[in-house]
Amino acid sequence: MANGKENDASKGKTKAKEGAQSATKPPAPAEKKKKKILKSPKAPASTPIPIIEYKGPRPCPFIEFGCEQKEAVDLPSHISTQPVRHLSILNDGVLAMKIDTRRMYTDWEELMRRLNRAALMEDRMIKAYGSHLLWKIDNWSEHMAAAKENHKTVIFSPGFYTARHGYRMVASIAPYGDGKARGKSMSAFVAIMKGDWDGILDWPYGHPIKLSLLDQSEALGQRQNIDFNIENNAFLRRPDRERNASFGAQHFIDLNMLKTMEYIKDDTVFLRIVIDTEEMLGH
Repeated sequence: MANGKENDASKGKTKAKEGAQSATKPPAPAEKKKKKILKSPKAPASTPIPIIEYKGPRPCPFIEFGCEQKEAVDLPSHISTQPVRHLSILNDGVLAMKIDTRRMYTDWEELMRRLNRAALMEDRMIKAYGSHLLWKIDNWSEHMAAAKENHKTVIFSPGFYTARHGYRMVASIAPYGDGKARGKSMSAFVAIMKGDWDGILDWPYGHPIKLSLLDQSEALGQRQNIDFNIENNAFLRRPDRERNASFGAQHFIDLNMLKTMEYIKDDTVFLRIVIDTEEMLGH
């Protein structure tokens, strides 16, 4: 009986010891999930370079670069026997083409410079000797305010010629009107000035003149320019002073109408003067 109790006691101690050891053991680590590795798609196989087979005698393709073999030959053997020679010929040909290309580019640049100079000269000639003047008048509100306050009632355009060796003229406008038109209409005039070619021109001046106030509306089909044809032949004699008296339209456009349409846009007004050099007025 005593031995049985001792065995039971030893078994109990062993179980208790095992329980204590299991309690002190750290928990087993969790299994790590395996990461999926994405494989990149395989690149398509490169296309093999086709091999050109020359059958029968042919002219050497390097003739245009300087090869002296002008008769048809077996190309593989011809080129393989003189590879350095053909490579040198090809290199010289490429260098020559490079030099020619550079020269062509330089010539093209020079041509563009000449064209730009010609366009600039043409523009200057048109402005100086064209048969019309397109007068851009900026800061219109300032001109109108100055005219209302009698500070500057008239403004003048740059002088212009009716042709390269033609009559010299100048345009002018009174924004708030001139004389009886003051406060009612804008006035527009032209005047004949002393010019370089007056000694060889016909006098009195005899060509029709048209003044146009341009409508700046974006709708081209709806634009309504204000036109006035000058038929008055007074003050057309050869000038004996810097310029003759002005003539034109005292009532060019009503001031209220001037605010309609788009005659004034971005504080700018355009006045065009066209000279008909083909027609002569009767004197």
